[in-house]
Amino acid sequence: MVVTGRTEYKLTLDRTVAARARRVLKAKVRALQKTDEVRGRGPAPALLVAHLRAGLDATPDTRLGIRDRAIVLVQYAIIGREQEVAHLRLRDLVETEHGLEIDVRVSKTH
Repeated sequence: MVVTGRTEYKLTLDRTVAARARRVLKAKVRALQKTDEVRGRGPAPALLVAHLRAGLDATPDTRLGIRDRAIVLVQYAIIGREQEVAHLRLRDLVETEHGLEIDVRVSKTH
């Protein structure tokens, strides 16, 4: 981030900012290692319907909230990764007599 800030955004950063950031990150890693919390590697815990419902209930009842609920439900229904849902276009969703037919054109596997 420091390199990107300096090169792409022409930010003037203190010379010690990278070293300080590394120290903070190492301290956080040490703090996590003291607990039994495992992060970053291995299979992620399953997203349960209760989790999904809680997230959907937390969205506001506005146009943006309705949009966000629709995106989350489509992603859940197709078991899609973020980039797969981000590449969907309106032409990829077709309403049929059985529900929605979704053509996932961009995928990690195919």
